[in-house]
Amino acid sequence: MQELFLTFLSGMAQFERASILERQRTGIELAKDQSVYQRKLNDKDVEACRAMVDMGISVAEIARRCDLSRQTLYSALKGAGAYSPVSS
Repeated sequence: MQELFLTFLSGMAQFERASILERQRTGIELAKDQSVYQRKLNDKDVEACRAMVDMGISVAEIARRCDLSRQTLYSALKGAGAYSPVSS
């Protein structure tokens, strides 16, 4: 009986996780359609930030000037996340 109950709970947890992921995907698609979910920097901005880094300005200072988080700036400079070549 205990094994049956644990199997049932496991199945419910998997179902709930799948539901959460589906709702998340739907929400992201809606946000993209409404232009809410988008990159904060365009390619020109990223190049300007790279130039500032090359001039010796700290990433923290650049992030403050551009009103970004440091992580967003690091991702843009690395070409990762939303700034990767495939997610344009």
